[in-house]
Formats: sequence, C-alpha cells, structure tokens
Amino acid sequence: MSDEATRFGGGVPENYDRGLGPIFFADYADHTARFVAGYTPLRVLETGAGTGIVTRRLRDLLPATTRLIATDLNPPMLEIAQKKFRSDEPVEFRQADAMALPFADASFDAMVCQFSAQFFPDKEKSYREAYRVLAPGGRCIQRLGRRPPPWSPRRRSCRPIFPDRSAAILSGGHRLQQNRPD
Repeated sequence: MSDEATRFGGGVPENYDRGLGPIFFADYADHTARFVAGYTPLRVLETGAGTGIVTRRLRDLLPATTRLIATDLNPPMLEIAQKKFRSDEPVEFRQADAMALPFADASFDAMVCQFSAQFFPDKEKSYREAYRVLAPGGRCIQRLGRRPPPWSPRRRSCRPIFPDRSAAILSGGHRLQQNRPD
C-alpha cells in the first residue's frame, strides 16, 4: 500500500467525517446524488468516496436494484464509509485508484466524484479511466473544489477524452457532467 493511501489514518477520517463533512460537503452531496438519481442509472461507480457522504445519499435516492460501488484510495476513509450502511444495503466498497480503475470497460452507466478529482495527480489519466469504464451514453458527474478558467489544464485534459463538448467543468456548487458518446 502506498504512502498516499495510508496518509489519512489515525483520527483523520473520523474528524473529517464529523467536522468537515457536515459543514462543507453534505449539502453538495445531496445535490450531487439528486442529479445522478435523475438519470436513473443501473450501475454507479463513485471514485474518491472518502467517508461515504455522497455514497450515503446515493443509496438513499437510487433504487435498491441499482448497483453502487464506492471506491477510494484510502482504506481508513472507506472503513468510516462502511459504518454508514446496514449489512442489507447493497453497496460495495473497494480500495481503488481513480487513475487505474479495476473494472472492465463499459461497466457503469454513471460515475460520480465529489471534491476529489482536483487531488488526482494525473487528471488526464483519471478522465481516460472514467471514459473507459463508462458504457456508451454513460455520464460522469464531478464536483470540483474551485472553478478552473477556460485555459486550465483540467479543461484541456478532459476535452480530447470527451470530444463532443458534452463536458463542462465547473466547481463548488456546480458540476462537471461528461456524457460518453454512443
């Protein structure tokens, strides 16, 4: 396991979930989950799930038949996330790097990432992975921590991967929605 994956151990995940989560991320999570649920996807992947703030809202809003997989690079964060769910709630938790997802091509109808993509060391690689795991017509919804200008490398790295301009990278209270062309 890499140093990055274990960096947020100890009490950090619990404090993050109790302190920052309700203050900064819960309202966004509700909006993000409602947005995703509006597409009625059957298979949903969440990357950078952290302590499961968005995951919890997704499970609350999506039908129980929707396959929901929450991933994060950091196992202690996922341990906190798992505690938010009963054993009979269908959610799969997996440690995974968003730049090397352990899923087959075209495995998901939607991919969700809230306030994590800005921390990925290789954004272009993460966008390519999102594109790869999305089924034709699939949607990638991301919330970013700050709004990148039009000349931003984030915007430029996403454009060739979703060339039909169905991607709009926005931030904070906004969203990035990428539709994989059919």
